[in-house]
Amino acid sequence: MFKFQERLSQLRKEKNCTQEDLGAILGVTGRTVGHWEVGRNEPDQETLGKIADYFGVSIDYLLGKTDIRNPYEIIAAYSSGGDMYTDLPPEAIREIESFKQYVYQKWRGWKPGDPPR
Repeated sequence: MFKFQERLSQLRKEKNCTQEDLGAILGVTGRTVGHWEVGRNEPDQETLGKIADYFGVSIDYLLGKTDIRNPYEIIAAYSSGGDMYTDLPPEAIREIESFKQYVYQKWRGWKPGDPPR
């Protein structure tokens, strides 16, 4: 799996964004972004959330804990009755249901304006 610095660099390049551009968006210098990309230091939790929001990915994806960029989109497609899962085996459907339960437990009680979890 990828490390944070690799994911950040990859996502930034996919958006054709320079380190300076990303730094300006996040309120830091381009040099700071460069330090993150070489693993010299890491952003704080609030900035990590801003990075995930900007690139439309989960924090878990940024940190290399999963290769699924945005699991919420997958769940939404499944929950809306889309046919995208008709060819999946029952074990896969159970995993999706399990993940939905995990997301529910993680976000239960969250209100607009609360910090990301």
